[in-house]
Amino acid sequence: MDLHDDRARALLDRFRFVPDARLDDLMISYATDGGGVGPHFDSYDVFLLQVKGKRRWRISAQKDLTLQPGLPLKVLQHFEHEQEWVLEPGDMLYLPPHIAHDGIAEGECMTCSIGFRAPSESELTAQFLYHLAERGEATGKAGALYRDPRQAAVEQPAELPAALVERVGAMLANVRWNEQDIASFLGTYLSEPKPSVVFDPPQRPLNEARFIGAASRSGLRLDRKSNLLYERRFFFVNGEEISWTGAKKWLFELANLRCMSAKRFVTLSHDSPVTALLHEWYCAGWIQVGEIA
Repeated sequence: MDLHDDRARALLDRFRFVPDARLDDLMISYATDGGGVGPHFDSYDVFLLQVKGKRRWRISAQKDLTLQPGLPLKVLQHFEHEQEWVLEPGDMLYLPPHIAHDGIAEGECMTCSIGFRAPSESELTAQFLYHLAERGEATGKAGALYRDPRQAAVEQPAELPAALVERVGAMLANVRWNEQDIASFLGTYLSEPKPSVVFDPPQRPLNEARFIGAASRSGLRLDRKSNLLYERRFFFVNGEEISWTGAKKWLFELANLRCMSAKRFVTLSHDSPVTALLHEWYCAGWIQVGEIA
């Protein structure tokens, strides 16, 4: 919902005591009396905020997470609750990953689910290696091509040559990375919008001069779909890495507050590289004119 409604985005922002790199999304579930999805577990941290009506939550730290076969949802086959609470509007329940839970509506109810990213080790490993490969191609450092000039003629052509395995193993052993490579990967990967996200560029975009004038009067804000992260040397916006040396503190402020006041923008309006960058983001639909939606 945070991608489609500014009020939902504002509610999600109340949870930014957790780093944006971990904050995922806000979903809303509606149910009539007795409704629910059944006992299940999530693979990520989640806050369950009751916003309308009542919902009875039963939870368990059980180790048996076997799922019922043949169902489109991942419903637990065996569920034995250990604790339970009835949440009323304003109440909230925090659940760590893999805590079994079952929520049943008591009358008509609505619950907000605020989820956090918890990528697996295998996911991070695969994506990081892909990131290294992409950077190697982008910088022209793809390395030498595989060659085997001493490969003799074979009688079993389908057999994988032992020399091939050994040579490729040696090539992979030469893969190197440093802390900046890891930071660059995390910044681009964790700021990348989900595949379903589509930005809405302005239908009749202002040219840069008019954009500067409008932002000087009304300020700027990040689009609710945009992700802007940073570390010591780089900014990461919607999956793109940007090296920036000038006006860093104002970009820090835009990232942390998700908006920039008109007064603050005026102090930047003389800096053409900054305004050109912000105008580019505006034309892409990544930022909007106006501090408040």
